Parts: sequence; C-alpha cells; structure tokens
Amino acid sequence: ELEKETVGPILATCNYLGLTSGKQLCVDYLRANLCGATALNTVHIADLYFEPDLKEKAIRAVEDHFEVVVGGEEWLSLSAEEVAWWLKRDALCMSREGAVLEALLKWLQRDPSGRAEAFVALVLDVEGLRLPFLDAAGLERLRSVPGLGVDGAAAVLARVEEEAGRRGGSLGHTVRRRFYGIEPVVCENTYELPDTDRVVRSLLVLDGSLIAIGLGR
Repeated sequence: ELEKETVGPILATCNYLGLTSGKQLCVDYLRANLCGATALNTVHIADLYFEPDLKEKAIRAVEDHFEVVVGGEEWLSLSAEEVAWWLKRDALCMSREGAVLEALLKWLQRDPSGRAEAFVALVLDVEGLRLPFLDAAGLERLRSVPGLGVDGAAAVLARVEEEAGRRGGSLGHTVRRRFYGIEPVVCENTYELPDTDRVVRSLLVLDGSLIAIGLGR
C-alpha cells in the first residue's frame, strides 16, 4: 500500500525493475498528496526519477508553502547551494521576509560550526535574504548571531548597518517577493518596479518608506 513513508522505496523498486505502471502509480500518489509537508522531498524524488512535470508542481508547492517547508527535516538537511537556490526564487510566498531569516537560522543551528561560513555568504547574497524587506527586529537579530567568527560577524554587521543607513531610499532590483496577510497601505511616493506578470497584492510601509511588495500569481 502506498503511504508517505513507503512511496519512495516502492518507486525506486519499480524504476529499477522497469515497472512503468507501478512507477506511474507512485508518481500519481505523490502528485495527489502534494502539500507543504511533502513538497521538498517530492522535488528530490521527481528529480531523481526524471519526472519533470511532478518536479515543476512540487517546486510550486514549496514556493506556495515556504513557511511550512522550512519547518521540516528536509530543509535542515539541504546543502548551502540548495538553500541559496531556493532563497533566490522570487516566487517564494511568506508572511514577511523575517521568515527567510528564521529559515536560515534554523538551518545554521543544525551545524553551527560547519555552516557558519555558508550562513554568512547566504546573508550577504542580496538575491537571497532581502534586507530591504526585513523589519527592524530582523536587522537587530542579524547583529547578534553567535558563532560566525570575527570576520563573518563583521561582514554581516557591515551589511546590516548599510541597509539600516539606506532605509528610506529606493528598493532597487530586490523588490520582488511574494507576501500574504499584509493589509494594503496607501503610499503617495512613486517607485520603479521590475517587470513582472504577477499581481501586486499588498504594500508595506515602514517609517514612511515602501519596504515590501506583496505579489500573487
């Protein structure tokens, strides 16, 4: 019987034995049970067994349920390169950019000494953790992340201070991100936004400056 815990091994067996119908049953099961809790693992399975349609749907599920995904074991087991790939996706949907910081901190805590250098690189990557969207509390948390070493802590602090000093200016190219649960706020200022076919769903203004655009598909 196909279940969450058995579908992977059964799919592997069917693929090895060339049982096309059995493999398709497994793929159909994975597609029918796709949700935030299963999405990341399904991406890996679909990639391993060359199921591009399933992989595309699973990626979309990760994007749509990002805050659920990062609470699972699969997220904590990702490599630094995989974490970076996910965080650079403009279509990640979340309640606030702080969810990305929390996801990074959880990932760091799995192996603080082994992942400290990669964590610093992820924070410094402007396409990953997008500081223009991070609130003051998030910036403050970044100032005091332990175990990064002298150079790493200094690099993170320098980026935080740069962003803190820039608040009130243009968001530039980092404006793309999907948010939900934010009440629309009227802003009289005009901003140049990157081309996108997504629908602007909400605005967030902090200290008189536009700091977040909620995008929906």
